[in-house]
Amino acid sequence: MKQKGFIFSIAKNLVLIVLASQLFLIQCMSKTKSDEKNAIPIKKIGSAYIYGENVLMRNGPSTKNKIIKNLKIASKVQIIKKMDIALKLNKINDYWYKIKAKKMTGYVWGGLITPFGLKKDFNEDGKKDFLLIRNATLDHNLGRNMESSHIEMRLVQNQKISVIYKRKIHQLINSISITYEKIPGFSTKFLQIKYDFLGETSGMSKNFYVIKRKKIYHSFEVKLLEGEGGYQCKRKIVYPNEKMGAKNKLKIITKCADTTVCTCGFENKCFNNAKSEIPCKVKESTQIYNWNNNNFEIEK
Repeated sequence: MKQKGFIFSIAKNLVLIVLASQLFLIQCMSKTKSDEKNAIPIKKIGSAYIYGENVLMRNGPSTKNKIIKNLKIASKVQIIKKMDIALKLNKINDYWYKIKAKKMTGYVWGGLITPFGLKKDFNEDGKKDFLLIRNATLDHNLGRNMESSHIEMRLVQNQKISVIYKRKIHQLINSISITYEKIPGFSTKFLQIKYDFLGETSGMSKNFYVIKRKKIYHSFEVKLLEGEGGYQCKRKIVYPNEKMGAKNKLKIITKCADTTVCTCGFENKCFNNAKSEIPCKVKESTQIYNWNNNNFEIEK
């Protein structure tokens, strides 16, 4: 009886070891697939722009496939499908995409297309230019490394790149939104780019750029939402045309809630885990920034 019990115990332990090893293998496989997916930016189905000069469209998703068309920079195309084939080229890892350019269908490597483009008279010379923007946070096959996180802009004039601008972000960008307009109270048009961040550095940031004399200047950054030293901080931009605003000035109102005490938005009160009402510690401050035609400088 003791021998049977001993054999049963060994068999039971062996089954548990096999199950644990299978579970570990499944977890590793799922993590690898997830990491691989997150390491490459996926462009959505819809319109996009050619990001490189004289890009080759092929009849299949490989550099070995036949070239069927040359695509000019800033040309508008339609993304039909993301292929499950990736290519690493010049330290950039991206998928191949099936696209439609006018009436022709073919394949282009994703490192040469971008969903972000604006057609405006950026130099105010009466001619429409094209600004192409690439979110390069996850383009480099380096995992989630903030040191490789940046955006890149290309100003295209007469179908040629006249300016290439790169800026490190030191955050993992998830998505971006872009506007180019004159803000009431300023004589300058601003390129405004809003970023949403991923992971432990999750939050939101708004950046102001100026384009003039064939150059791109980064003028100002406001972290609209971020975590900081046990506090969650939210910032509001007050523009010159708004109540409490002033000409050629930006007013930034910051409110930080103590997340170590309670969970809340930015109200005067919030609730703890037991749902009982407790006071919420909120720090509030205001800073004013003056515009000097290139940058915003803090008012002393």
